[in-house]
Amino acid sequence: MKTTSLGLLKASTLAIALLGSSAIVATVAVPDVAFAKEGKGNGGGKGNGGGNGKGGDNGNGGGNGGGKGNSGGKGNSANGDRGDHSAAGNKGGKKGADKSRNGRSAKDSSVGNSKSKSSRSTSGKGGRFSLKDFFSGKGKSKTVATSKKGSTTSDKQTPSTRKKPSKTVIVEESIRPAVRVRTKGNKMAALLGAHPSELGALNAANASATALANAAPNSRVGRIANYRDTVLAGEPLREELAEQLEELIGLEPPERTIPEIEEDLRTALDDVQENRERVEGLEQDLEEAGGTDPEIEEQLEEARADLDSSVDEAQDLNDERQAAVEYEEATEQVQELADLVEEQELDERQALEAAANKPVTDAVEEEVKALLGL
Repeated sequence: MKTTSLGLLKASTLAIALLGSSAIVATVAVPDVAFAKEGKGNGGGKGNGGGNGKGGDNGNGGGNGGGKGNSGGKGNSANGDRGDHSAAGNKGGKKGADKSRNGRSAKDSSVGNSKSKSSRSTSGKGGRFSLKDFFSGKGKSKTVATSKKGSTTSDKQTPSTRKKPSKTVIVEESIRPAVRVRTKGNKMAALLGAHPSELGALNAANASATALANAAPNSRVGRIANYRDTVLAGEPLREELAEQLEELIGLEPPERTIPEIEEDLRTALDDVQENRERVEGLEQDLEEAGGTDPEIEEQLEEARADLDSSVDEAQDLNDERQAAVEYEEATEQVQELADLVEEQELDERQALEAAANKPVTDAVEEEVKALLGL
């Protein structure tokens, strides 16, 4: 008897445990989820739930729900299930409020009825929804794909950095310093064109001013000193020539020669003399006529006008002759000075040749002048 009672007690305990676990499983596995194949789907659910409880042990609760799901995917995995979803109805119903325990139990029973339908819609090809697969990461594949698409979009939106085109700078003038070409030989020869070897004995022009002043007249240095003095003596003559030449350049050259101008001037002077004699004769006639004679007065007026015109013409010719004479005299003076300077240069060359032991050229003479500071 004790054994039978103990067995019944164990069986009752096991039954109670099984009932509790089944209630927990029924309560937890309630997600009503519908997945579309391509991740695209639209669903809407509307429902009203209401429960009324009236004291005592009796209570009535009822809930109706309707849901429609459409998917734009290419497969048939998005099934439009229509059924009674009291869970959705409970969420959508704002007016229904359960006030009894029996009403709540009615909700739980309706949830249990809808579990089989919702589990069918969650499988892509009729498979069952598994919490193990969901929590293991298989259910997150679509979310990951979405995040990849999002990252791809963000990559496309990132602005690309473009390299700025380099500016071309045109250098019109080189910034590098000019390369100096070194001239071989003596620098003075490079400047004046004569090599020191061409000077020969005239290299003694490098002597000091004291040596040049105290040198014997017949010595090499003395002859070079004589050349220096000859050049210095001709400097005023060259300066005068430069002044006269500048004055000649400022004069206007005559268009005719002086003899041609003088010939026209003599004719103009003859006209002046003739017109003057005519004026004097008419004045005498007017005086003899008593000082009043219209005809004589008219002739006298014309004669005086002719006299004035001839005088002006003679004056212009005389000015022209004077300008021509000044130009000719300036030219002659410049020519005389040029001749004197030429003679001076000949004397200077002779003095330099007397001091040299080699042929003297213009380049040699210029270099000797540079050595002497002339």
